[in-house]
Amino acid sequence: MIPAESRSSQFLEKESIVKRSHKVVAGIAAGLGLALASAAFAHPEGMQGMQGMQHGMMGGMSHAGMGKTPEERQKLADANRAKMQKRAKEKGITLPEPHSH
Repeated sequence: MIPAESRSSQFLEKESIVKRSHKVVAGIAAGLGLALASAAFAHPEGMQGMQGMQHGMMGGMSHAGMGKTPEERQKLADANRAKMQKRAKEKGITLPEPHSH
């Protein structure tokens, strides 16, 4: 059987290890929070830069270039289709027939 003094010291040792690990975890969390805050402060444009990239990936598409009436939208779609057919012809590709709505 383990003496009472030995059990008590084992318990205190385990308790100090747990407290120490909690302090380490709290320190890591605080450090990560500080790192994120400093990165946000250093780059205040944040998501605006991502929006610019998305805009660039969309080829400059914006709501201003979209037709407001069905006729305007069809006219824009036809013009876009003509550009696509021209590029496809230059590359030797045949486009599928357009969808009819």
